[in-house]
Amino acid sequence: MDLNIKSIKMLSKDISGNWDFKFKVSNEKIKTNVKSIKPNIDLSSLRPGLKVNEILITPINTALRTSETEDNDFNDCYLVFDDKGRALTNKGNNTSGSANTHTYYSQILFRNAYEDSKTLTFIPYVVSSKEFLKWKNSHSKGMFHFVTKETPLNLNGTTTLSEGKIGEYKITGVEFLNDKTLLHYECTNLLSAISPYGIDLIDSNGKEYNLTKDIVKEVDPLNHKYTAQLPVLNKNDQFKLKAVDLEKKYTIKKDMKFTVKIK
Repeated sequence: MDLNIKSIKMLSKDISGNWDFKFKVSNEKIKTNVKSIKPNIDLSSLRPGLKVNEILITPINTALRTSETEDNDFNDCYLVFDDKGRALTNKGNNTSGSANTHTYYSQILFRNAYEDSKTLTFIPYVVSSKEFLKWKNSHSKGMFHFVTKETPLNLNGTTTLSEGKIGEYKITGVEFLNDKTLLHYECTNLLSAISPYGIDLIDSNGKEYNLTKDIVKEVDPLNHKYTAQLPVLNKNDQFKLKAVDLEKKYTIKKDMKFTVKIK
């Protein structure tokens, strides 16, 4: 499989270049386990001409394929849950299209569905921060920083950082070990799909520890429980939690959600 990438779209800026990748792949096993669902769902009230054309269920990914009639700076955003409430987190996306035909295509990839998943529910959401949209439309350079919120970390109990209707981050425990520090937390409501790795831990000197996916393990998908492995930290220090204010960043379009049967 050959892959050529010439541009990468990001929220804060676009990156142009020329990257060529060559992969050796065997798809015989995947072919026998691929299911294509063509729901033909109309989401034009969200964006002009937006339609869901196909959903692909494979052992590797869940792919959502859409088309629309206007070139959109922002890629499609969707929260995905199965019938048991487990989140299928986003893995990436790609877009293509032509100004001549006025048709633009997107493929959004999520983690593969669980073996016992029977249905998948997709909930669209959009970036609605007025400050960000103003910054984006002005073609400003540099990075945009979304509004954040903070709360002190209680080392002797549960700490809750609320994201309003989107959900709550609940820090349920911190273990100070000889070779590492473990931080246990839960995500409620929609947080496990939209931003399960969106917390920063800050010590009294202002040093930030980002709870990124590479240091966080999802220990209980059904109850949305996670454990982050951090360096050795001082148990006598004062810490606080920080996260982007997601209610100011996003608008969740629950009225446009749709569910498809995959089994």
